[in-house]
Amino acid sequence: MDRKPTFIHLLVIATAVVSALLIAIGAVYEASVPLETNELRAEGRPRIGRLEAKVEMVLIEDPRCGACYYFMENIFPEIYEKYIETGRAYCIVVPVSFLEGSEPLANAILAVNKQAPEQFLAFLHAVFVHFHGRESNGWEQKEVLDVAQSVGGIDLKRLRDCILTNCYSKQLEQNFDWGKRIMGRDFGVPTLYINGMRTSIRSADAIGERIEKLEKHK
Repeated sequence: MDRKPTFIHLLVIATAVVSALLIAIGAVYEASVPLETNELRAEGRPRIGRLEAKVEMVLIEDPRCGACYYFMENIFPEIYEKYIETGRAYCIVVPVSFLEGSEPLANAILAVNKQAPEQFLAFLHAVFVHFHGRESNGWEQKEVLDVAQSVGGIDLKRLRDCILTNCYSKQLEQNFDWGKRIMGRDFGVPTLYINGMRTSIRSADAIGERIEKLEKHK
């Protein structure tokens, strides 16, 4: 005797169909590169590693972001050592400034990249460490200059002038607008894209898995 499908049966069928569609959509998404990064490379934004690497990472962060500090202190070093330093990946850093007290720091980060790119990563890390967890007090330029001096190899006068004039305010605004445009309502920092795909930053292992998966398909 035939039985009419119950609500539960219909729900199970509908769930299976939706799951299949999501899997199919996910496969298409995985195969695509929705994030256009030619503009980022062309405009000389900070880059860590060699452009000839097969895997491209794009990291968006605010220097006053606590989660960004955690990422730079606890996750990025492993990614750098295993994938960037070995030439398997490179990372474009896109500083944004929307948190209180972050604009002078973000200006300084871009200024150091311009004048002493070989010191960029060390300065970026030092800024996150020095200012993490501290209340904004206007960030007197001397404090940022002290961080730069501790890193070494940075023209302090040029850096001071940049901080005083907010010399990269336009680029920081463009970075912020770009980040909001590509993320929409999901905007947040830190955010990481790997070969155009937004990627979990919960652990170095998760990022490593994504990189190695992409390497196999190159």
